[in-house]
Amino acid sequence: MPSLTAAARTVVIEVYSTDALEMAREKALVNAVFRRGGLKALACQRVCRIYQLTGNWLDQDPQRIAKELLCDAVVENFAIDARPELKGRLFADIWYKPGVTDPVGDSVVKAIASLSISGVRSAQAGKRVEVRAASSVKSVPSGLVRKLAGLLDREMLNPLVQECKLILP
Repeated sequence: MPSLTAAARTVVIEVYSTDALEMAREKALVNAVFRRGGLKALACQRVCRIYQLTGNWLDQDPQRIAKELLCDAVVENFAIDARPELKGRLFADIWYKPGVTDPVGDSVVKAIASLSISGVRSAQAGKRVEVRAASSVKSVPSGLVRKLAGLLDREMLNPLVQECKLILP
């Protein structure tokens, strides 16, 4: 059993579709938003669900939670604590703001307990958009990052209850 006195750990589990048609549809929707917003130098690489878990658990628990609870192995795959590895890429993570009820996150915590995994204190559910710069650009210029953040705030989230966090390599 995890120690209750240990510092809380945080992990982000990314769940993404392996269905080519589903991935193409999601990317096309985001790319249409980018074009309407004048961000032709950026393209959506992938859209996926993300879950942030906080608490104390055994090292193998996030893998088990992703595999047995969050991911449909027939049409989805998952990654744990993924980071944008290549220059010219970034993640735009959309989360509920602190204090806003996250019903999916609450359900995930209850479901984790039903797997007999203890120590997960909270879960947040969100969406991740993986963005890449056009092939002629080696990295995403800071001006484009600011413009992307503004566009996402206007077009892809509800700024009253959600926020976007950009993660650069």
